[in-house]
Amino acid sequence: RHTHHISHAGTPNHFPNTYLDVSDSVVEGTMALIEARVGGRLDLHGTVIDGTGAHGYSIVADGLEAGAYVDLGTIRSAGAVHLIGARICGPLNLTSACVNGVDSDGQSLIVERLQAASSMALGEFSSAGAVVLSGAHVTGQLNLRDASIGGADPSGTGVTADDLRVDGSLFLDGGVTVAGLVRLDGATLGNLIVGENEARLPHLGKVTGWRLGDLQGVVRTDRKAAARWLESQRAAQPWQELAALYERNGQPADARWIRYRSAVRSTRSTRGLSWFFRQLYRVTTGHGYYPMAALVWLVAIFGLAWGLAEARQDEFTTGTTATIQADLETRAEPPFPGRVPAAWCRDSWDVSCPQPVSYALATAFPAAASSQSWTPPDEPWLVGAAFHVLRLAAWVFTALLLAGVTGLLRKQT
Repeated sequence: RHTHHISHAGTPNHFPNTYLDVSDSVVEGTMALIEARVGGRLDLHGTVIDGTGAHGYSIVADGLEAGAYVDLGTIRSAGAVHLIGARICGPLNLTSACVNGVDSDGQSLIVERLQAASSMALGEFSSAGAVVLSGAHVTGQLNLRDASIGGADPSGTGVTADDLRVDGSLFLDGGVTVAGLVRLDGATLGNLIVGENEARLPHLGKVTGWRLGDLQGVVRTDRKAAARWLESQRAAQPWQELAALYERNGQPADARWIRYRSAVRSTRSTRGLSWFFRQLYRVTTGHGYYPMAALVWLVAIFGLAWGLAEARQDEFTTGTTATIQADLETRAEPPFPGRVPAAWCRDSWDVSCPQPVSYALATAFPAAASSQSWTPPDEPWLVGAAFHVLRLAAWVFTALLLAGVTGLLRKQT
């Protein structure tokens, strides 16, 4: 068994123009490489670290600078691994590493603010606690495929990746399992890859402010699965970012639907008149994303007007022209001074008898309106009032329809 403690109080450890190979060793106690400078590679592949420090860590390499790759693949660590602020001029390998302990914050791997000039591999990595990737910058890919994060920090987060930047792809597919939430608040990802099985998607924590260059997996092909995945997000930004990605990838219908769902969720948090008007805007124009809904309402107005005109057809009235006056000489006086009911209408009159369909069209579609000689009955007054309300609503929905088609309709988020 080999005991390694590579540190010196107050003085950084320097291994210029060379490498440090402690692979396949057994370390009793902890391994400290605080602010160490390694000119070449740092190789701890297969090493077993038995001890833990006062705060529960086994490897502390905060501020480490390595001129080549750092290999921690297949290590077995009794405590947490700290690489805070490390700068690696090559890949960082933690493939199949196993961290069995946690620090005082319930975290097993902390690579906060790490800079890796190539990739970072956590494939088949396993840990007893949470993983922290906040502020890290990986110029290549970050692979968490088949990783098993067995614990979470006190906030319930298993992977904290706030402000993470991955220029390549972030792999969260395969059999990756995370005991807590995955936070990507403010993360910038060149390509996010998740699995095709919705049930295996990691549970999202806060992702407000994230930026996605591309996306692969079920949330790219199934917008409803994507909406369910984002259900925990209160802010609109994650939804809008996903919609923008859909749009860039030639999925305008999916983008519009996601934006609509975002507006629906935002409405839930409103109260009072704001909630009422947002709901009204939703049912009339789909929050501005589905303006053709106004056409459906116009058709509904037409149906109501037609039915009402058909039921009250004989009660419509028109003014008495000379031809009508001549006809009235053979009849009793009309029940309405100066007007005659439609029930008395004859083909010989110089006014066409009322047609319920034509009147309904004129009511529901103002653009199709023509001069109407007949007016609805005043008694009961609700009948006449109903036609006035329907006509006013038709003008409103026509304006909304035109505004939506021309792009003037405001879209809510």
